[in-house]
Amino acid sequence: MSYALFLNEDIISKSFSTKAEAWDFAEKSGLVMVFPSSDEDLPRRVLDFRCSIRLLASDHPEASSRKNLTS
Repeated sequence: MSYALFLNEDIISKSFSTKAEAWDFAEKSGLVMVFPSSDEDLPRRVLDFRCSIRLLASDHPEASSRKNLTS
């Protein structure tokens, strides 16, 4: 299975083999805010409200749906 970063319903990244790789890409692209967390030792990462990281269907035409972010 692979993951991608979406802006609303559009794919804005290449596919990634893990969700962690997709999060790293989103963070490097400036789409993640980091907040301190009182409940955990690690800070909390939050995606831009318009973005999501989702599983891609195995037959998803990822290449034809990409938008303007670089991989």
